Order: sequence, then structure tokens, then C-alpha cells
Amino acid sequence: MQKISSTVCGKKQKEMTKQIGKLRQQVFCLQLNEKILLIKIQRAKAKENLINFFLTKSKKHEDV
Repeated sequence: MQKISSTVCGKKQKEMTKQIGKLRQQVFCLQLNEKILLIKIQRAKAKENLINFFLTKSKKHEDV
């Protein structure tokens, strides 16, 4: 009886370990996606800042 229950526990433990591995992989992918999105946001902000900088710079030249 004890052998059967330990076999069942072993199978459940393997399944749980497999699920944990899948979850860790999903977390890693989500973190990677988050970093990619943050980089894209930073690039967009930098681009916007450059555009605003050049627009204000060109307006100052027009005023002169």
C-alpha cells in the first residue's frame, strides 16, 4: 500500500515540477516582453523629445 502511494506521489511531484518549469518559462517570457515594451516606450519618448527640440529650435530661427 505504501509503495503505491509513494508512486502516486512521485508522479504528482513530476507533474508539479513540469508545471513549475512551464510557469518559470512563461514568467521569463513575460519579463522579456516587458523589457522590450519599456525599450520601445523609451525610444518613442526620445524620438518625441528630439522632434520637439528641433521644432522649438527651428521656431527660434524663424523668430530671428
